[in-house]
Parts: sequence; C-alpha cells; structure tokens
Amino acid sequence: METFYLAQGRLTNQPPVLKATSPAFLYGESVFTSFLAVDGKVKGLDLHKARIERAAKSFWGSESELFAKESFGLLAPAKEKISGTFRVRLTLYKDEGFQSLWSFEPTTPSLEYRKVETVPWETKGPFYNFMSANYATIFSELKKRNTDDLLKVSQSGEIFELSTSNLILYKDGHFQSPPASSNALEGCQLSYFESLSKFEVKRTSLTLEDLFKAEFVLGSNAVKEFFVISQVDEKPLPYSKEQVEKFWDEYQEVSKLNVTDLC
Repeated sequence: METFYLAQGRLTNQPPVLKATSPAFLYGESVFTSFLAVDGKVKGLDLHKARIERAAKSFWGSESELFAKESFGLLAPAKEKISGTFRVRLTLYKDEGFQSLWSFEPTTPSLEYRKVETVPWETKGPFYNFMSANYATIFSELKKRNTDDLLKVSQSGEIFELSTSNLILYKDGHFQSPPASSNALEGCQLSYFESLSKFEVKRTSLTLEDLFKAEFVLGSNAVKEFFVISQVDEKPLPYSKEQVEKFWDEYQEVSKLNVTDLC
C-alpha cells in the first residue's frame, strides 16, 4: 500500500501544489482533523465531522461550515483503495476558494511507550495552547529536547495536556483526565473513549504527583488511539506491561463494535 490523496474529489499520488500567494501557503491558514481508518471503518467519525465543521466556521464563517460537511461526500473515489489500515487526514484551506485535501497514509497500529518532558503553562507563546499551536514549533522543540512529547504544567504543578494528545491516568480501577478548558482542549479520541460504556473517565484536576501515584498513564489521540507514558523528565513512571496490554486488548475488542463507515 502507498500513500495517496483525494483533492477536490480527484485521486492523486501527489498532494496539490499551493499557489505562493494563497493564505494556506503564506500563513499555514487551514483546519484539519486526523484519524485511523481500518478497512474503511472509523471510530468516532461523527466527532471528527463536528470538530472540523466547528473549526471551519470559527475560522471562515458559516459558508465554510457547509463546505466542511460536503467534503465528506467527496470520498467515493477512495472507497476501493482503503482496504487496510490508514492514517487519514482531512485538511480544509483557501486557495481561490475553499479546497479540501484528504490524505491516506498506510500505518500499523501498535501500543507505543513514550518519554515526555514538562514545559511551563504560558498565558501566551508557543505552548499556551498545544492543540491550536504551530506544529512546526512543537516538533522542532521535541527534536531539540530529544523527547517524544511535551506535557504542559502550571507553576503549582497542575497538568493539562500533551503536545498532540490528551492525558489519561488509571488508578484504583478508574480512569482520570483533566477537564476540558482553555488549557486542555477536548480531543476526539478522549470523547470517543468516554462514550464506550465499559470505560468510565472522571474529569478532575491532576498534578505531576498524581502521575507518579497512578498504575499507568496514557496519551490519547485519534491517530495513535493510546500510548503509554513511561517517563517524565527522565523519571520513570509506574506501569505494568501486562496490565497495560490487557487494557489495550479490552479497548480494541470493545471499540471494534463502535465504528462507522468512512464512505
């Protein structure tokens, strides 16, 4: 399988070239959502549709919200090509009118273990709001620090979110995650996870200390689904590989019954 694209309803092996004068090229002016598709089926698809419609409306107004909805109706040409597992991304941008670009990148899901470093919560600057930040800035910071992810922490030790993921910890038979706020945005994967009746997530303020008292700590996003946080600032976090893998298997078993056809 190879990466392919769907630009304005047309299949291509290369993404379209942006005009040098377009806002998308000059300023990165675009909105997007990403998720896994397994044999054409997606977990939490309605959440992703709602997310990109809200983002488009907030960015460009009600006209773009309708365009975002219509973009999901352009997927028919890709239907026969999405057998297997793909990382799917829909990007909306303006280049002489609204444009949609779907990308389909083959991938193999696995449960990863990541090390993270803390960064201070800021009222402004590149780390104020990870999930609406310039991703080039974030990935440059990851490379500079030689770490897998960043964790936003206040001066009092309260933790909020990772650079591209929500944070979930497991302790005493319960999952916990920081409440949605201006400091921790609501990820589609976390919302989907909360919708599964087998798993209950308590929203509560958490601190760095709570991470070291947990049985295991997870990052959550719609592309990786979950990954294990194995250390923070070079300090190992507690986890049992057997317990984590048991959770992963249970989640996969339950979630495969709660999917929607992409097209």
